[in-house]
Amino acid sequence: MDKAMPSARMQSILARGSLVFLWLGCLLCSAAALATDVKLSGFGSVRVGQLESHGQNPQFPDFYTDDHWTFRDESLFALQIQTALNDRLGVTVQWVARGRNDYQPETTWAFFSYRLNVDHLLKVGRVTNPMFYQSDYDDVGYAHNFSRLPKAIYLGYSFDTIDGMSLEGTRNMGAYSLKYKAVYGNWDGLLYQSNTQQFYPTALNDVWSLNVELSQRWAKFFVGNIVLHSDFTAIDTQVVQPLALAAIANFNLTPNAKNAFLSTLSQSGLVRYHYGGVALAYGNWQLESEVSRYGVVKSIDAINKTAYLALGYRMDPVIITLHREWFSQEQQNLDFIDGVTDPRLRAVATQLKAAIGAREYQMDVLSLRYDFHDSAALKADVFYGNDERPQVGRFHGVTLGVDFVF
Repeated sequence: MDKAMPSARMQSILARGSLVFLWLGCLLCSAAALATDVKLSGFGSVRVGQLESHGQNPQFPDFYTDDHWTFRDESLFALQIQTALNDRLGVTVQWVARGRNDYQPETTWAFFSYRLNVDHLLKVGRVTNPMFYQSDYDDVGYAHNFSRLPKAIYLGYSFDTIDGMSLEGTRNMGAYSLKYKAVYGNWDGLLYQSNTQQFYPTALNDVWSLNVELSQRWAKFFVGNIVLHSDFTAIDTQVVQPLALAAIANFNLTPNAKNAFLSTLSQSGLVRYHYGGVALAYGNWQLESEVSRYGVVKSIDAINKTAYLALGYRMDPVIITLHREWFSQEQQNLDFIDGVTDPRLRAVATQLKAAIGAREYQMDVLSLRYDFHDSAALKADVFYGNDERPQVGRFHGVTLGVDFVF
């Protein structure tokens, strides 16, 4: 083979790179041509890291899953265009190109906005759906002091942006400030299943969310709630049902009894998300914490419980932050099989729930942020954790990178 001829893999990368540069060029030309009407901004991260485990890699989504040093998992570049049509009307579009997706641009925001009054803003289109307090800034590393937001809570769900509408409001009350955001919409896409380490097509319908923040000079208190209806048919048919059918193959059940049992194992249904927390600042010290609980109601899908507690100290231009994070899944709640009386089937359902929702871990992270530029920060961290799954056990790692905005 002629060594000068690029491989198919290299040709694919070059083609994608050309598309990215063409995309960037078009945006820059458009912005230059409409400089008086268009605001161009962006952000990004370039980060290298590695995770090592005593057993198998814990396979956290998009977090150093192959045991080698890599720049791909957490590096990204983003561009945002905002156009003001008049004092009240505007259009915003944002694209994000992630290293793990070969830097193919993805449209994450695309909405029309209308300023109802000085305190309220209405957005319609592809809008943010904050699953947790800082979800709007999950990708904007420069906006926070962590190397990444605590992974136990901020897993990078694709449905933190949805197609729908949002209403954002603020209100000043003397020494206190109140912010609130209500969202309605729908989402369909791929959802990661930790036990198979695969993505499956899913849909979230009638997503309603409300989050509230009350703040004053040195403290912020926040809560949020989301209610939606999930369609996880692909996960049910490709993951849960094959396991169940293999387990009950010798039970001699009637077709009706078999189908009735399979229906109780569905992960589709009503989903609830709840989160809350506090952020405090006193002198150079910073303390923040957030807890969440979410999952499908009365389902074989285990309810997820997550939390983190962080303490930081500022020594300008350096900020050091130490935090611990927790992730667990409830195995004891078996209300989804309340109508199942056969002890054999109840035992199978209990075992399947444990197999599907078996993740539990805690992780300690020491992060350093150095603001070497008004728009860029060097970040480094070391982390140590323990995954309760026997095939994983203890793990540790280190990352180094730069977060920036422009």
